[in-house]
Parts: sequence; C-alpha cells; structure tokens
Amino acid sequence: MKTRSAMVLAAMVVAPLGLSAGDDWPGRLGPTADGRSAAKGVFAAKPTVTLKKDWGQRFDAGRAGVSVANGRVVTLVGQEDRDFAVAWDAATGRELWRVELGPTHPDQFGGPVSTPALDGTRAFVLGSSCVLRALDAATGRELWTLDLKVRFQAEPRQGCQSSPIVSQGRLVVQTAAVAPEQPRVVALDPATGESAWQTKFAERAPYSSPLAATLAGVPQVLVHHAIAGPPPLGGVTALDPGTGAILWSQTPSATKAFSFEAPMVLGNDRVAVLTWNDFAAQQVKKDGATWRMEEVWRSADLTASIAPPVLHEGHLYGFGGDDLACVEAATGKVAWKHKLYGGSVILVDGHLVVLSSASGEVRVVEATPAAYREKAMLPVLARGARSDAPPSFADGRLYVRSDEEVAALSIGR
Repeated sequence: MKTRSAMVLAAMVVAPLGLSAGDDWPGRLGPTADGRSAAKGVFAAKPTVTLKKDWGQRFDAGRAGVSVANGRVVTLVGQEDRDFAVAWDAATGRELWRVELGPTHPDQFGGPVSTPALDGTRAFVLGSSCVLRALDAATGRELWTLDLKVRFQAEPRQGCQSSPIVSQGRLVVQTAAVAPEQPRVVALDPATGESAWQTKFAERAPYSSPLAATLAGVPQVLVHHAIAGPPPLGGVTALDPGTGAILWSQTPSATKAFSFEAPMVLGNDRVAVLTWNDFAAQQVKKDGATWRMEEVWRSADLTASIAPPVLHEGHLYGFGGDDLACVEAATGKVAWKHKLYGGSVILVDGHLVVLSSASGEVRVVEATPAAYREKAMLPVLARGARSDAPPSFADGRLYVRSDEEVAALSIGR
C-alpha cells in the first residue's frame, strides 16, 4: 500500500519534570516521556545554527515515532501492506535488521503508529494488527510474542496504535480491548511477556498511550480514557504501577471531546487533558484515600495533535490548529502565536525543534515567551508527505520522519 496521508518510556517511574542525563531517546517523547532532552550545548551557545541532512531511508507508509538507543534507530514502517520493525545504524543509516510484524490493519490508512520502547537490550514493538513482540535490540531476534486479539479480544477499528512503556521494571500496554470484561491496561514481565497485572474499567482506552508519572508523591500510570458518546469525552484514569489497582478516575465536566494523546503532567500536581478541541489544566488533590481533579484553566490555543506541547521555564509551547503558541502554564495566558500550519515540537537545550506536518521543514526556535525567534530552518522531507510523528534527539543528532522517509540531521554552526 503506497500512501501519502494522517514511552513513553521510563526505566523507572520518574518525577515528570526531572530530566534525564541520558543521551538516548528510548521511546515516544523521549527519556522522560514529555518531549524534552537533557542535552546542553546543542544550540544555546551558538550564535548561528545550521542543520544538515546526514542520511535518509524510504518506505511506503508509517506514522510511528523514532526511538534511539545504543547507536540504533528503531521504528515501525509499512511496506506493501505489511508492518515491519526496522533498525538502522544511527551514524550512517545502514540497515541493521528488519522484522515482519504481520499485515497492516485494513483501516490503518497511514501504516503502523505505535512507537517502539527500548530498554537497552530489547525492543518492544506493537504492530497495527495488535501483536506485541519483544525483539533483541542488537539483532532483531524474536524473544516472545503476545497476540492482544487472542488474549484480550482487542478490536480497535483503526488497528492497534498505543505505544508501550517500561515502568518499574514492567512493560505496560493498553490492550485496545472493546468488551468491558476484558482488561484495558496490562503490565507484563519484559523478559517473558507473562502478565504481572491486568486492570479492567468501564471507560475505553483504545488509541492513547500510558504515561508513568508521580502526583501527590504517589507513583502512578495515567491513561487518557474515553467515555462513550456521542461525542466521546476524554478523562484520566490513574493506576498503581505495582498492582494495577485504580487509584482514581475523573472526567472533567467541561470536556466536550477526547483525543488519542496521553495526559500531560505540568508539575505542582497538575495534569492536562488534551482533546481535539482544547487543553485543560487540572489540579490533582489527594485527601486521605480520596483523589479529585479541579480545573485551573482551559484553552483552545493548544490542542491534541501529533504530539503534546513541551514545558519550559513556566511556559508551554505547542500547536493549536495552524499556530505554534507560547502559553503561560500557570494561567493559560497566550504570550505569542506564530502561524506554521500544524506540526509537532520537542525541546532540546532551551530550543524548540519544530517539524511541519506537511511541508517537510524542520525549524529550530528559541523557547522564550518574549517572541517567536527562529534560528534555523531546513527542508528535509518530501513536501506533501505527512509527518505524523514528533522529532527525536539523541547523541547530537535529530531524527524526523514522514509516512515515506526517516532522516537524520546533524547540527552545526
């Protein structure tokens, strides 16, 4: 199928605002699952910034994010109506291995979506046909498989899209089960695929990805659930990462939509619910055994899109429709907006790396509430191809992809 269209990993549960010192980008949205890199000296000290395309690799389809660890770039691609996990050498783009994952789900119009989770020795990959696999990261050798359709009656209309995460030594994945008697979220032994816990709840959670976080001093796994509509309404279910027990579940009363985006942690025990319509900052409070969310602000200047906004020094940077916006995290007040016609953002060394969803352009923009300040721009991917995965950054290189190509960029001055 030739198409041109539309983790979250932590080795342990970490405080959402604490940045890792690691150089890898081991799953969706990087080492701390919030789109931020701890790298320094990449952009800030340079009077000018240049970007150079080092290598690219082409394929037919796919919207999965790019994971990078130990010098290997791993993602999922579609080729002739089949899903594949592929690893390339990070420096040269040489293909290291390729593993077929099964047929592309017939209603997954853009190829596989799930971003691989890397834990050093293994790559955990979920194809659109809902078979979860653990692969040897060095060779691609299959270690174990789990068919979510057989085990949990997964029947997502658009195929499996959730990205697995590693939390507290367990692999956590949303099952995409439809029947309420089946678990929505499961934790597995990463070495064997055997179940550690399974959690059932009434709300559906088919396409978003789980997020490891700490709120009110309590480690938890957050899930963006959807209450059946019409229209479906998005909320948050929080699970104990050790047992899978439901800690709390809330759907904001003002919510009018849902999305496929995971909840976003804002610090100070605040969490955001991102929908296709808006961004709602919620204060999470714990009184004894009782949890509740109270809305702080809501804005349509940020919405769920390809990836969530990034948080830097008290401001959020992300997309709401065609505009890249800078929004004060405490109040929702807009500092500036700049029309870039949609895309995704990560944060590296105090700068935004912005990937257009359609033009193939990569920009480096200073992360400041003062004004939109662009420091570099390079057309990288074919114009018109869809870029429905956020950028990645590891070991001094940027990695971007569209539904036709993955590319590595070096940074100079």
